[in-house]
Amino acid sequence: MIVEIRERQHPPAETRPNLSWVRALQSLPVVLAILFNLVMLWPEFSVPVPSLNDDAEHFLFVQRADSAFSGGENPFDNWSPVLELGFPQFFYYQHVPHLAIAVLYRLALKRVSLLILFNLVRYLLMAFLPLTVWWSMRTMGFSAVASIIGAAFSPFISSNYLYGFEYNSYVWRGYGMYTQLWAMHFLFIATACLQRVLKRGTGYIAAILSCSMVVLSDLMYAYMLGIMAAILFLLSLRKGAGT
Repeated sequence: MIVEIRERQHPPAETRPNLSWVRALQSLPVVLAILFNLVMLWPEFSVPVPSLNDDAEHFLFVQRADSAFSGGENPFDNWSPVLELGFPQFFYYQHVPHLAIAVLYRLALKRVSLLILFNLVRYLLMAFLPLTVWWSMRTMGFSAVASIIGAAFSPFISSNYLYGFEYNSYVWRGYGMYTQLWAMHFLFIATACLQRVLKRGTGYIAAILSCSMVVLSDLMYAYMLGIMAAILFLLSLRKGAGT
């Protein structure tokens, strides 16, 4: 009887489920969601047509960032002559997403054009949203199933042209909100990092960096992050009082 109970509690290795296969099956919906995005959004990268939305202006800022690096100017505060009679755009407007393309251009030894890099970054940020959602939810303590469901359904976020997370805010036929595309990812990441700091007391550097990236990518999303941080803080106080 004792042997039988032990066998039930600790089944032989050959009868135990293969955890690697279980994890692979669990990650399949996330992978499929990313592949779906990569296929459906491919024209955003592969078709070199002029932008008809805000992406046209954002690419001008990318070119200006590249010129600032090449001319030895201050990349964080320089004169942009393409706006009316000129304006120090980078001094007043979030600029890290534009500077990132100029940095990638140099890392690629200037063998890939700025436009290709700009469209490639846009394409990858849109396509890999499910991965960001999955990581953020797992970091916040959601179950594996909940995180997978959230990530798998993230490509289907939609609204009635309200400038939200939906892809109409970012694609060619939409609004071309390039800096918001960066902020969307970092908003998920920063929220998860803040929750981890409040819950476990770890990951301060990641929280600081991700929050800084939200601020330097889109000020409206930084405002949203501030509200979220206050809510998370109040929830942590409530849980602390409950224990």
